[in-house]
Amino acid sequence: MAYFSTGSRGSHWPAPHHGMVAEYQQSSIPYVTGSTHDGFTFEHTFPFVTRWIVVTNSSDTAMKIGFTRTGIDANQYINVPANSMTPRLELKCTSLFTDGTNAKTYEIMAGLTNIQSGSFPGFTASTAQGL
Repeated sequence: MAYFSTGSRGSHWPAPHHGMVAEYQQSSIPYVTGSTHDGFTFEHTFPFVTRWIVVTNSSDTAMKIGFTRTGIDANQYINVPANSMTPRLELKCTSLFTDGTNAKTYEIMAGLTNIQSGSFPGFTASTAQGL
């Protein structure tokens, strides 16, 4: 809870963090990016923690998206069929990995919170099952 202190110039509101429910209840900040790449797994890093994500695959072959590079390689990924898009994925994350095998063209649209990416816990395939 915030409090007011006359000796320290005003109120002391807590900084936004990944457990703050209000950050996920309000409208999000729009974020859109797109790319075409071939032959490697690419990490897209978001400037703030996401509230939701939509990925559009504009390629003529399916593509993989995941939350770690290891997950893409270890069959722990979401398959996005050719010329289609994911539903709105209600996920809080700081990065998304895409597999660029066979020249993939795609767009990523996300809703961002006010939570700095650096304050989000760092999950890896070794610290969380299924990543």
